[in-house]
Amino acid sequence: MENEILSKTVCRVAVVGAQRMRVAKVVSLLTNNDPENSGTEKAPLLVHREISIEYLPCVAKFGSYENESGDTVKYLASVEYHGSDGKDM
Repeated sequence: MENEILSKTVCRVAVVGAQRMRVAKVVSLLTNNDPENSGTEKAPLLVHREISIEYLPCVAKFGSYENESGDTVKYLASVEYHGSDGKDM
């Protein structure tokens, strides 16, 4: 145990949706099911690694245009971060 090296890794996961309240609900379900949001694993060479998961609630904004044949084409215009709980404006 005394020869082990502690390594902490943060894994950020973007949760992207088109409706802010739905994104907030998904993030609340994710964090309620895993209150610690972390795990540990034994890696080779006596490295003790701790992995922490951070969820980033984001809302997608879409735009559209009419192409040359008259069809409406939608596209992802931006992704906005809405705080750690997904409820910030």
